[in-house]
Amino acid sequence: MSKRRTKGDGSVYTRNDGRVVGEWSNANGRKRYMTSTKMSKREMSAAVRKKLQDRDEGITHESENLTVAEYTERWLESTQDIVGLGTYQRSEETARLHIQQRSKALSWLRSWTRLAAITFWQDEYYMLVQSF
Repeated sequence: MSKRRTKGDGSVYTRNDGRVVGEWSNANGRKRYMTSTKMSKREMSAAVRKKLQDRDEGITHESENLTVAEYTERWLESTQDIVGLGTYQRSEETARLHIQQRSKALSWLRSWTRLAAITFWQDEYYMLVQSF
């Protein structure tokens, strides 16, 4: 007889289309899913265990409710030791001049999520490339 999982251990199953799905609850109790066509059930189970271990150790990935300004601050902090001084200064200046300045001018920009910011900057980049 197989051993029954305890509640909160996550689960791994295969969908009808062949995808392997890993399911677990984050620190806030919300269900999270990870799907793959390349991973086996055993590999997915290991990935879910890693997510649960991160959750239990207090490592959280809160990117859903971040505003553009908060995301930019975190990104700048994380890249400060990785990139060169000149690159960091340019990135910081660009963020300060474009994101923070626009954020003050446009009150609705403060509530932008990460996805909205990525879409916005992709459009800006496309327009910049088209102008050359």
